[in-house]
Amino acid sequence: MVTRAVSLALAASALAGAVWLYTCSLWVWGPVLYFPFVGAPAIAGMMALRAALVRKLGGGPDPTARALEVIALGAMLFPGAGFFIVMCVGDMGDRGHCGLLDARAAATVLGASSPFWLAGVVVALSALSIRRSSLAHLRPYQAVATVLTLLVAPPLIVLAFVATCWESNCGGASVVVLLPAAIAAAFTLAAWTSGRSFATGAPLRRVAAAALAAGAVLSPVLSYRAPLAHSCESFWTTATWGLLAEVGWAACPCLAAVLYFARDPLVPAAT
Repeated sequence: MVTRAVSLALAASALAGAVWLYTCSLWVWGPVLYFPFVGAPAIAGMMALRAALVRKLGGGPDPTARALEVIALGAMLFPGAGFFIVMCVGDMGDRGHCGLLDARAAATVLGASSPFWLAGVVVALSALSIRRSSLAHLRPYQAVATVLTLLVAPPLIVLAFVATCWESNCGGASVVVLLPAAIAAAFTLAAWTSGRSFATGAPLRRVAAAALAAGAVLSPVLSYRAPLAHSCESFWTTATWGLLAEVGWAACPCLAAVLYFARDPLVPAAT
C-alpha cells in the first residue's frame, strides 16, 4: 500500500510538472522546441526514476501511475503536433482565440484538418475489419463502446493537437479534459491497429473517464459564468473552457461512458 502510494505520488508530481511547464509563457518556442526537447526528456526521466524506485521498494508495475505519466508526456508532445497541423493546413479562422471557443470553432478545425483525421478513420475501420473476431468476443455494450472509441479517436486527437497548441501558454480545459480523452482514445486505436493489449490502456481510459466526468460536473458552472473571459492570460481564461461550457454537459458523459466500457483486443497484455 505504501509503495503504491509513493508510486502514484511520484506520477502525479510528473503530471503536475508537465502542466506547470505547459503554462509557461514561451510563445511558439514552447510547442516546437522547449516541450519536445526539454520537457519530454524531463518527464521521461521522471518516469524511469519512479519505476526504478518502485522496483527497489519491492513493488511491481503500476499501470495507473504510468497512465498519469503518459498524459504528462502527451502534454509535452501534443502541442508540437498541433503546430505542425496548423502550419500544414494554413487558415483555420481566428488563431488568436487561445483554444476552441465553441462547437463552431471545433467544427472549423475539423473541417480544415479533415485529411489528417479521415486518414485515421480509415485506419480504424481497417483495424475493425481485420480484428472483427476479437470484437465478436466482447459483450455487446463493450463492442459498441469500442467501435465508437475507435471512430471518434482520430478527430478527437486532432482537436486535442490543435487546442493544446493554441493554449500552450496557459493550459486550461484542453490539457485537463481534452488531452486525457484523446490519449486514451489514441491508445485504444493503437491497440486495435497493432493487435496488442497495452497494460496502460485500461487505466488511461479510466483516468480519462474521470476527467470527462469532472468536466461534465463543471460545465453547468461554467455556463453560468457570464461572460467567460478569453484573454489567454491565465489557466481559467483560455477559450476551451467555453467549449466545455457549451457542449460539455452532454458530450463529456457520453464520451466518458464510451471510453470506460471500451476494451483492447483480447490478446495477452504487454507490459
